[in-house]
Amino acid sequence: MLATVLGLGPLAFYPNNFALNFSAAHMDIVRVPHHELMNHDLIDSWSLEAWIYPLKEQKRPAAGTIVNIVGFPGRHPMLGMTYDGFAVAQLKDTAGKWYTYQGTTPLLKDGKWHHLAATWNGRSAHAADNKLSLYVDGQLEVAGGDLDDGSGQPKTPNTQGYTMASKCTPELCEEGMQIGGLYQQNMGGGYTGRFFSGTIDEVRVWTREIGNSEIVERMRKPLQAQDEQQLLFYFPFDDAGMDMASSEGSIVVFSKALDWPGMLGTSRGTNRPHWSVSNAPLTCTANSRAPACLLQSAVGAVGGNALKGGERFLPSPLPAHPPTRPPAHCPLHPCTPVPLHPCTPAPLQGTRSSR
Repeated sequence: MLATVLGLGPLAFYPNNFALNFSAAHMDIVRVPHHELMNHDLIDSWSLEAWIYPLKEQKRPAAGTIVNIVGFPGRHPMLGMTYDGFAVAQLKDTAGKWYTYQGTTPLLKDGKWHHLAATWNGRSAHAADNKLSLYVDGQLEVAGGDLDDGSGQPKTPNTQGYTMASKCTPELCEEGMQIGGLYQQNMGGGYTGRFFSGTIDEVRVWTREIGNSEIVERMRKPLQAQDEQQLLFYFPFDDAGMDMASSEGSIVVFSKALDWPGMLGTSRGTNRPHWSVSNAPLTCTANSRAPACLLQSAVGAVGGNALKGGERFLPSPLPAHPPTRPPAHCPLHPCTPVPLHPCTPAPLQGTRSSR
């Protein structure tokens, strides 16, 4: 309320909102091991979502032009962006060909967070109803790739001579999901890395097509996964804890829907993505059951975010600048919604990325 009185608008912030910073130069990646639920239910119909803050320079992949946000080696679902900053969704057909839907909203020029979403409905028996949709900030993208039709309509590749894969084979579905990069073997031998540079938050993977209205209604809110239908994986990346000031050791994050891990690392076996305080525009709503929002309510019930001497801490609105990482002297704890004393986070250094 105070922020509104001061003319600052609602705060796009909740305590313990963290995210992961990825560097293409380091080949950072989160690997989610294979689970049988990644198979049939996650190949014939699906939806992927993520908030991203891309650095303005993305390294071009050695093969192709696409940087991975959330995807699987050699199969769909896949959500990414081109190295020059346009959202992409991809499907793979039964003949091994890729179908690409590329958007036209520039993601690298405005220095802001963007919400990306891709959805596919492959369960209908009618090809015209098998639709691939791509959204940026809740708006359906006008197609702008080399082979795209230039329209702002969902795509129906099964009416264009494609037959999209709807069942898994051991070869097609043997690997798990990857976030922030895609490291896979090429058909001709060797490995290809398609790595993202920037920050990723709120990764959501559904085993159904979610509609545009659902995307818009939920994209700025933390979720209580158990309240959602067919939400398979939910990585809000809010489990930073004491690791915020550490760069050593392996780190595991857990999905808040299906209880399944993601391993932070790199394709080189050294380093890994780093935590940062997130300023993605997510806000707790009244009566929210999301764990982060319940924590915020509990803190408020005992007198707000306490600092020294009983002072109350009101976070200022966060501008759309690159996320920041608290320095090592700024202690954090998983149960502490804000730093124990006012620390000025040091800005992350920009890195180049690839996909």
